[in-house]
Amino acid sequence: MTKLSKCARSGIRRLAKKNNGVRRFFRYTETQLGLAQHTMAQVAPHVIRPHARKITVAVTARCNLRCVGCRYGRGFMNGAQLSLSMMKDLLDDAKAAGIETVRLYGGELCFTRGCTRLWDMPLI
Repeated sequence: MTKLSKCARSGIRRLAKKNNGVRRFFRYTETQLGLAQHTMAQVAPHVIRPHARKITVAVTARCNLRCVGCRYGRGFMNGAQLSLSMMKDLLDDAKAAGIETVRLYGGELCFTRGCTRLWDMPLI
């Protein structure tokens, strides 16, 4: 995405937040464009290409919190952890694929050896 398109999207979002009519117009337009795109895809499937913008990666399963909604420590990834080189490769691959957001989670992530060096790696 170019700087101009990012700036335009930002301006449109601000305008839509302030004005309900503008928000409804853009939602309607987005819906109609999606319908048109999917209708065209029946004839030309290459029209729809998936583009992942976000990925979520479990870096480690070494957590001692045992949160109710979490499966770590109950047979899921018992003590497994990605190596620093694997995490660097993951971020490089994400950058090459155009991923905008990478969410790293799992256990006490900030205590993972070498993990803080990843914060300095640019995605874009």
